[in-house]
Amino acid sequence: MGEIVLSFVDDAQFKAIVVLVILDLALGVFAAVKAGEFAFTKVSGFLKDDVLSKVLPWFTIYAAWKYAPSVDVVGVGLKEIQEVVFAGVVIALVASLTSSLSDLGLKQVPKSLATGENEGATPKPSG
Repeated sequence: MGEIVLSFVDDAQFKAIVVLVILDLALGVFAAVKAGEFAFTKVSGFLKDDVLSKVLPWFTIYAAWKYAPSVDVVGVGLKEIQEVVFAGVVIALVASLTSSLSDLGLKQVPKSLATGENEGATPKPSG
């Protein structure tokens, strides 16, 4: 049993989800406090809507894949299914993070993040 738990804790996808949930919760609380609208019911709503409704289903599929990696459903492997669900959960959590950042006053994404280029860097010639 300990080996199974360690395989979860060491996995990069699991770590990514944990970090995103913690960041989302923290930024949401900060945004609510800043706006003077903090209520524990909102934390409960986050846990129900995001953790129980999104993360827990992904984790269930993820755990099934870790337990039985060769199992497939209608010709599609559990690994592929969990990767699609993982992508959806990440997108939902990042969208929530973006909303919280907006609530905190970050209305614009820095140009370098939006374009993937460093400001002030000399552009490479094309061709």
